[in-house]
Amino acid sequence: MTKKIALLAATATSITALSAAASAQTIDYGSLEMLFDEPVTTSATGKPQRASDAPVAMEIISAEEIQRSGATDIPELLRFYAGMSVQRSTMGGVDVGMRGYNGAFNERILVLINGRQTYLDFFGYVEWAALPVTMEEIRQIEVIKGPNTALYGFNAVSGVINIITYNPMYDENFQVTVRGGTHAFKESNLTLTKKLSDKIGIHMSAGLWRGSDFTTHLDNRREDILRDDTKRNFLSGTVMVQATDNIQAGFEFSAVDSEQGELFFDSTFSFTDYVTSSLRGFVTAETGAGVTSLNVYKNKVDVTANQIRPVEGEFRVSDIEATATIFELSQLFKVGTKHAFRLGLGYRDSENSTFPVAIASFDQTVWSGSAMWDWTINDQLSFVLAGRYDSLKMSRTGDFLEGVLQTNADFNRTINEFGFNAGLVYKMSDKDTIRLTAAKGIDLPSSTEFSVMADLGDPVFQLGNPDLKVSDVFNYEIGYERSIESIEGSFKVNTFYYKANNLQNTQQNEVTELSNGHAAFFAENSLDTRAYGVEFALKGRMNDALDWFANYMLVDVKDTLTDPADDDGAFGADDTEAIDFANNAPKSTFNFGLNYKKDKFDASIKGSYTSDRRQLRGIRDHIVDDGGDTIESIVLNFVPIKGQIQLNAVAGYQLNEKMRLSVEAIGLSKKFYRQTSLARIERRFNVSLNYKF
Repeated sequence: MTKKIALLAATATSITALSAAASAQTIDYGSLEMLFDEPVTTSATGKPQRASDAPVAMEIISAEEIQRSGATDIPELLRFYAGMSVQRSTMGGVDVGMRGYNGAFNERILVLINGRQTYLDFFGYVEWAALPVTMEEIRQIEVIKGPNTALYGFNAVSGVINIITYNPMYDENFQVTVRGGTHAFKESNLTLTKKLSDKIGIHMSAGLWRGSDFTTHLDNRREDILRDDTKRNFLSGTVMVQATDNIQAGFEFSAVDSEQGELFFDSTFSFTDYVTSSLRGFVTAETGAGVTSLNVYKNKVDVTANQIRPVEGEFRVSDIEATATIFELSQLFKVGTKHAFRLGLGYRDSENSTFPVAIASFDQTVWSGSAMWDWTINDQLSFVLAGRYDSLKMSRTGDFLEGVLQTNADFNRTINEFGFNAGLVYKMSDKDTIRLTAAKGIDLPSSTEFSVMADLGDPVFQLGNPDLKVSDVFNYEIGYERSIESIEGSFKVNTFYYKANNLQNTQQNEVTELSNGHAAFFAENSLDTRAYGVEFALKGRMNDALDWFANYMLVDVKDTLTDPADDDGAFGADDTEAIDFANNAPKSTFNFGLNYKKDKFDASIKGSYTSDRRQLRGIRDHIVDDGGDTIESIVLNFVPIKGQIQLNAVAGYQLNEKMRLSVEAIGLSKKFYRQTSLARIERRFNVSLNYKF
């Protein structure tokens, strides 16, 4: 059989295989991966496809890679992949970004668990310690770089990370892990994935971990009294039912309670307690018209943030409550053998208490419609075009602080936006692939930026701005990938241009005098930003026991004030007040690793180098103004973060068929090292015992 005939046969088989699976929670990833001899993804277009066909720059991290990484959480795993930025501020506090855009409470990445959105609406960011998932239950992690608004809507502007767990209808996985180490670290977790009968399967996971936070100096001694032990407890479960040969349904729940110190959105230190929960139901049905998927879920979060105030011994305790109800309906169908279409309808209703004074409620309702066209032009060329239209209505109910001149009617507003993704994939040969992509994403201001309300001391307030503009984000990219038989590996290069307009800023704006003699700092659209960059990735195998990888990213980020007249020169002519992507982004990032596995022994060492950068650090202080009034303020300083190499290592031994013992080191190259403007973090060692039933 010639290669062309084999390709046509595989394509015909794939049409049958993909017709029965259209959403992340219903796909038999293992069977499809065996069919194509490569990973399969749904995260790029909403349609199951081979990773090599995806019209986006992406990484797929396998369960084997997760195990041999030695990482105890997802951010530490992501650190070593091209284009990723991981900045850890405490044992549990960490921010993840892509391609030069990261910072405290980074709101530019959409994180999903089996397709369920996990970002917290009040700041639009992801609290990684509050994700209800263990490393041992993850089948694969799909990382898309660049905006994907056409599929996921607002806020998927730097990229999408979809965490896929084992599916009880197709996989069996029963593991228990216990882990202990330095900093009084203790962790135990259990995950069970099992098909109980031909019709029913269950997936359950639970875990807890405890640890003492790092003890290095916080640069503000008053903040030290806020430090406490880090903890995390969680429970999640899924029941899936094969109702008929063509209908699959499921129910999912999760609950998490996590506490840790962290770098807060205003660049200050906070010790924060997150209590999150989620309930979800989903159904997928194959009919003569294609595959219909319905996904309905509700996320809830209660947050208690403890921060030091300027007066010693006095604290600010902010309580935030937020809920989001999401409805997603999609239809995937084919027309002939060359055209696949996906139509989607979405509804999202979110409600958040005002922050930090919870005396009102801020509501956002979004209706969306989307469409995707996937055209297989020929055996070598394919084209994907997707678009999405979102209509958001927002409103506010409740009270205002005395002296605030805003009214609830000011927040009655409708925002309509359109985003798109387009991608062309050209397979020059069975070894060479070129991708051309273009995208427009939509970065919606968070609920806090719309409605924050704080009394900084009579007569000054910090207030949200209901008239904030949406930020339009554009990304253009050219990628090339080649498989290299001589090293049993591949080479990738991606060049990209990224541009965002009207980014929002809640800090350090010019004070506005109110007509009643009061004054306020309003959230503003104060920044435009752009980035040029290139990524290289190379991986291969030396022999049956040893494989390796290396990747490099060079990125140049430029920030400019939307209105140059707003630059008060406080930090120099090239600075942009409280938003500082350009200086916080390392221009060069280089990652490398070696993995060894023979018989019962395996070992891995990974290194990550980041070049010099700096990050803002906020210290709460009080200022006496010209009128003699004392107001609360945040004094911002730049903290230099020197270029450094972080080494992580793991060594494991398979004691028997079911039990594995491993030793993990994080930050092996240096006892103390700085990744953010908070305290330096510390080297850690862990010992883990994993038992597979």
